[in-house]
Amino acid sequence: ELAVAYRDRGVCGFDIAGAEAGYPVKDHADAFERAARAGVPITVHAGEAYGPDSIQQ
Repeated sequence: ELAVAYRDRGVCGFDIAGAEAGYPVKDHADAFERAARAGVPITVHAGEAYGPDSIQQ
């Protein structure tokens, strides 16, 4: 919600990175969908901990 609210005031994207253990990307899908619908560019750093299978989430 904050990324969308501030996209015209300096926010240039929405991203997730860091330890995947205990924080699967799929748990944040709603936030990514909201950002993308609002035109905020998104990136996901995945695969470092669990390999290619985790990227497809």
